[in-house]
Amino acid sequence: MIVGKVPDTTAPIITRIGEPSLSIIQGSIYTDLGATALDDVDGDITSGIVINGVVNTAVPGTYTITYDVKDAAGNAAEQVTRIVTVEKKGDPTAMVEYSITSFTNQDVVATVTGFSEQVQNINEATHTFTDNGDFTFTFEDVYGNK
Repeated sequence: MIVGKVPDTTAPIITRIGEPSLSIIQGSIYTDLGATALDDVDGDITSGIVINGVVNTAVPGTYTITYDVKDAAGNAAEQVTRIVTVEKKGDPTAMVEYSITSFTNQDVVATVTGFSEQVQNINEATHTFTDNGDFTFTFEDVYGNK
C-alpha cells in the first residue's frame, strides 16, 4: 500500500476587519484595522498578510489598501482591498474686530482674531485704514486651505 499526501490546492481566505470603504477628513489620524487570513491546511496565517498602500491624510484623494497572502503550498488568496477617501478639510475661518478712534472711516483698526484652527501665512494680523477702502486678510491652514 502506498500512502501519499494529498496536495494542498485550496487558496486561503482573507477577511477584512471593518468596512470596505470609508471617508475621513483631511488631517485626521488614520489607522488601518487590517485583516485576518485562514487556510484549510495551515490554519491562521494572518501574520503572513502583506499589506500594501499608504493613506496620506494631509492630501485629499482616494487611497487603496490591499491585502494579500499565500499559504505554505503557495496558493494565493483572492486579494482584498479597502478604499479610504480623504476629504478636503473646510477652509479656516476667523473673526475681525474693529477699533474706531474717530467717527469717520479713517483710522479704523481691523484685527483678525478667533481663528478656527492653527493658521499660517497671514498677510497681516492688523490693518489700519487711513482712507476709505477695502482690505482682505488672507491666511491658510497647515494643509494649504485658504
